Amino acid sequence: MPRVAITRIVSLVSLVFFVVFVPLAACGGENSEGRAPVQPRLPIEMSAAGLSVTLTMATIADSDVQLMFLIEDEAPDDGPSLAQLEPPTPGDIVLDGLAWRSEQGGEMKPIFDEASTAQPLPVVGYQLTLDLRLIAEASKQVSFTFEALPFRAAITGQAGQRIEGPWTFAFTPGDITIASGKRIELGTRVEAEGVTFVVEEITFSSRETLVTYRIESQRQGDIESTGIAAQTADGKFVEVLGIEHAGDQYVAMFPPFQAGDSITIGLQPLLAVIPTAVEIAIPVDGAALSASAPGEPVAINVPVDIASERLVVSEIVSSSTEFTIGVKNVQPNHGGRVLLRVPSAAATLIDNVGNAYTLLKATTNFGKSDPFTMWAEGSSFAFEGAVSPKASLLTLQVSAYGFQLRGPWKVQVEVPSV
Repeated sequence: MPRVAITRIVSLVSLVFFVVFVPLAACGGENSEGRAPVQPRLPIEMSAAGLSVTLTMATIADSDVQLMFLIEDEAPDDGPSLAQLEPPTPGDIVLDGLAWRSEQGGEMKPIFDEASTAQPLPVVGYQLTLDLRLIAEASKQVSFTFEALPFRAAITGQAGQRIEGPWTFAFTPGDITIASGKRIELGTRVEAEGVTFVVEEITFSSRETLVTYRIESQRQGDIESTGIAAQTADGKFVEVLGIEHAGDQYVAMFPPFQAGDSITIGLQPLLAVIPTAVEIAIPVDGAALSASAPGEPVAINVPVDIASERLVVSEIVSSSTEFTIGVKNVQPNHGGRVLLRVPSAAATLIDNVGNAYTLLKATTNFGKSDPFTMWAEGSSFAFEGAVSPKASLLTLQVSAYGFQLRGPWKVQVEVPSV
């Protein structure tokens, strides 16, 4: 059976922080602006100032309350980088019906995109866990509000900034029920495009949901980019917090789901490795490339057809240490499935005057409208140095290319009641 490769979706690194007790004002009126609707259903998502904060978990035992939040950037091109987010302090938070449990407020874990080729790995979110006490009756509405989120400065010595919200979460503790410690053995199999998604079991608890599954491929080549996601009955997507695997078995961790909900677990589009070499001749003006300004794209526009799809070697961008060849999939209406680069394939580049260029890195780009709907956008190949000014032809060769599989592979499950 061909190897099925897994790219670990995210990784978490804990950062324990401490709270400093200061007087906290009570939250405003019942319908103040920015307040989440009063509801027991989790997750609850609030957006403000280009940042999304989602209450993914609420664990309540007697008067002890633990809340888990997911913080994501909805506008990464605006404002400070998400990597600069600092742990919020009580001065950033307003509690109503809740109080801090101890001086150690909780922990914040950055979520890294380990599928990225960038170094250091980009931060795509934070998992924030806070330990509180319930000081109101469980049958009464309580609320938790981030008035602002603090960001450190990008340059040491400069002042950071606070991004104003608010992000308010109002709920009734006694109405929140999350399935706890229930394991469902499924063995459900869904086959499409020569790949079978096998969901072996799902374990529901108050802290997380664990999905154990396998991916069986009847295709000739390997399978890459094996992501997984979930969707609740109201259409809200829940992305995986992390994936571990041993042998041919994978375990995906999701936030806890609401008891009684119907959820859909599914594979995201896969990337099949097609073990067929591709060679592309790229006419260039080496002298013009040498004279181009660093970072300035030089149009190439060399078409190439692969698996009945049109790709275009679109541009070369040079810097002081490397140059990057960009390849776009130009199929209309997000119909592209072919990518020139796959992680396991070798890529070489030579020119017509005898130079061979060293590959530094290569990237694959997907478009996405939701976690289950993606398409191939393009690839890029970065090589060391600069194109020789004497070169008039580059020859790019890859040992294999990628073809996106879209399934679908979905399994619907009812979350057991407590």
